[in-house]
Amino acid sequence: MSSLCLSACGSSSVVIKTTTTTSSIPRTVVSAWIQDRSSNASNSHNVLNAITYTKTRAWAVGDYFNGTADRTLTETLHNGSWSVVSSPNASSKHNEFDSVSGTSYNDVWAVGRYAPISGQERTLVEHWNGTQWSIVMSPNVGNFHNELDGVVARSANDVWAVGHYDTNSNASDHALIEHWNGRTWQIEPTPTFLGTFSDLNSVTAAKSGGPVWAVGSEFVLNRTITLILQYVGGIWRIQSSPNRGPYSNVLLGITATTANNAWAVGNDIHNGSSFAVIEHWDSRDWDLQEVPRRLTHHYVLSAVATDSAGRAYAVGNYFAGHADVSVILQWTGERWVLASSPKSGGLHNELLGVATRKGSVPLGVGKYFNATADRTLTVRCQC
Repeated sequence: MSSLCLSACGSSSVVIKTTTTTSSIPRTVVSAWIQDRSSNASNSHNVLNAITYTKTRAWAVGDYFNGTADRTLTETLHNGSWSVVSSPNASSKHNEFDSVSGTSYNDVWAVGRYAPISGQERTLVEHWNGTQWSIVMSPNVGNFHNELDGVVARSANDVWAVGHYDTNSNASDHALIEHWNGRTWQIEPTPTFLGTFSDLNSVTAAKSGGPVWAVGSEFVLNRTITLILQYVGGIWRIQSSPNRGPYSNVLLGITATTANNAWAVGNDIHNGSSFAVIEHWDSRDWDLQEVPRRLTHHYVLSAVATDSAGRAYAVGNYFAGHADVSVILQWTGERWVLASSPKSGGLHNELLGVATRKGSVPLGVGKYFNATADRTLTVRCQC
């Protein structure tokens, strides 16, 4: 592992590590991605926020506007075609899915939030049993806003979901962790945070009974810093994680293959501009990674995925001077490089989720603007 500095090396410098993994993936030419024909549930707003692979299919989730309110949106990829699958809603008002994970075709979980007729938003959890989606009761903390932003299914009896809740109407966020034990969803204790506010945006699990990680941010001494938690031995613990910028640092996505190899992505905000961030875990510590730069005022990585073959991809968007453009980064085994990302027209494009699995084509999801409304965006790697 080598390192470089973003400025002259000194006590205030941000050190960037360059990581070389022991993966067997070849040092290949960067892959190109193409746009798939995706489905929409209405002629108005549609967005896909997350995607996952099960053993036989891919699932993507989000929300759409039916002319009256936002409704849950689930889609599945089967025989090369995306199709909408009906899913229930907990309220006649806002309903939204933000994450999805599954162990098999008949065991898939989607999480998010809904707005009741009166009161603030509550956690939303639904399960696919191979035939239909159904709402599963999930707990909330207090009477104010609660939401779930990430989920990972390790087995039918071991599922983790993360997000945040508010303790009052002033939106004082606190990290929220919930666990499915095969019978009920229960709120799990979190560590004692140093900061005033905290939230969790994504959760992942290493294979073969390895650790579980969750990422987000917390507010400490007038500064937002990265937050990484690890669950080992029945306890969630805070792991030390670096920060690229001096003001606002957030991790939005995380993925892991083993206890010795995990990636996290997000962004830092400095002087009103966002810059993409990638961090790597090598069994000892989390290190900032060198990220291909864009000349832009807005560069965010929203999600990252890796597989047992060592392939890794990160997705997001950047501002190209007139509109946001989707961005895809690929890990070559030695460094992160920009891959060719399809654009749907000349308007806003954004990738929010990515999934890969050994032996399957990597996939990405998000949204684009067609001059009238947001539409679902699905892409696939020509790997």
